[in-house]
Amino acid sequence: MSIEVPTSDDVDALAARMRARGVELRRDGATLRFDDPWKTVIEVRPALVG
Repeated sequence: MSIEVPTSDDVDALAARMRARGVELRRDGATLRFDDPWKTVIEVRPALVG
């Protein structure tokens, strides 16, 4: 599943919240990836890179 958020700051904010809750994250450039509880890979990326 892919989710697009407005900016890279939004991706960074989500990453900080997920890390604080102990979620294992993977970063590939601007894209943030993590598994939901059912092992579905969630990808979050900014609409505007930069």
